[in-house]
Amino acid sequence: MKRVLFLIADTGGGHRAAAEALVAALEQVAEPGAVACRIVDFMKETARAPFNRAGDMYGPVVNYAPWLWGLSFYATYPRPVRWIGTTYIEKVYGAGLARIFREERPDIVVSVHGLATTAVARVLRRVAPQTPFVVVVTDLSVAHPFWFCPDATAYYVPSQDVAARARRYGVPASRITVAGQPIHPRFGEPQGHPADLKRAFGLPPDRPLVLIMGGGEGTGPLRAQAEAVAQSGLPLSLMVVCGRNKRLYRRLSAQEWPLPTVVCGFVRDIPTRMAAADVLITKAGPGTIAEALTAGRPLLIGEYIPGQEAGNVSWVVDGGAAFYTPKPSDIIAALHQLFDTAGRPTPRYEAMAAHARRMAQPDAALTIARGLLDLLGDRPAPTPSAAAV
Repeated sequence: MKRVLFLIADTGGGHRAAAEALVAALEQVAEPGAVACRIVDFMKETARAPFNRAGDMYGPVVNYAPWLWGLSFYATYPRPVRWIGTTYIEKVYGAGLARIFREERPDIVVSVHGLATTAVARVLRRVAPQTPFVVVVTDLSVAHPFWFCPDATAYYVPSQDVAARARRYGVPASRITVAGQPIHPRFGEPQGHPADLKRAFGLPPDRPLVLIMGGGEGTGPLRAQAEAVAQSGLPLSLMVVCGRNKRLYRRLSAQEWPLPTVVCGFVRDIPTRMAAADVLITKAGPGTIAEALTAGRPLLIGEYIPGQEAGNVSWVVDGGAAFYTPKPSDIIAALHQLFDTAGRPTPRYEAMAAHARRMAQPDAALTIARGLLDLLGDRPAPTPSAAAV
């Protein structure tokens, strides 16, 4: 049995979701019992307090001081700053990474987080130099230079934009594969006819359905977005997924809506809900964008985290599959471009849905999984070095 070690950090939910998608894809394409996967949060599992809580700061920073995150994102671009950052990361997390590599003896290491790429490559080169190191980039366009390390065995990137950035930062073109953003394989599976799905959710099958999502934590201006849909004057239906935000769920559930509305909390059937929807309003997380594109649905992007998510917005808007709608009035205007007064899709809607289908890469996780299996091959299990880190 081959051992696959995924390295993430829970700075937001996207990195873990991508790793879980790859685990599911490996289980689908590999022979039964051929691979054993483990996902490790390298921040929490390799360092002592307080450094093992560093990832917990991401949420408060991006929610309450997003400008500070954007400042740090771009301030760490210069090579000298990156060198200092990588040296610091290796010093804080290196010994723990080495311990995990020795204990787990992985046949392949896959990083799904950019912060520690170079540090991981250095530690792995000392501890188990024969072990392949693969990087799966999860930013759709503006990937930070921390992602890129010429010493990695292979890179899987979601777009040509990121492939160009990888080459610019020294990754040989021969090691780069444009595979798409890894999403769970179930998003590519048939979910049923949209009218039947709407009916199953208790909504009219003949009305366009607008789905509003704020991630697993239900963050963002979901209430304002929902009220904008309600005030559009169009014959629509509405579904709001509040995630774990119980306060928002209670508030929206108690509110009177002038159109058919379903409000739900944390759910696990997002592929089905996306298949039922005609339009998705969400933030600019790369996984959610990729999932919506796979469903062939136009997107309204309401907000983004400065830095990496700014590139996600431009990538999907320039691709013709989304509107950027930061204000409620923008949402109303976009909906009137997508539907006529009778609720029928306009030519603009059909064009954006076609662009979404063109940009979608539903098999990205399966493509990457097959590449990982190719790298694993029939190599003997690695024997970690006892060298100190």
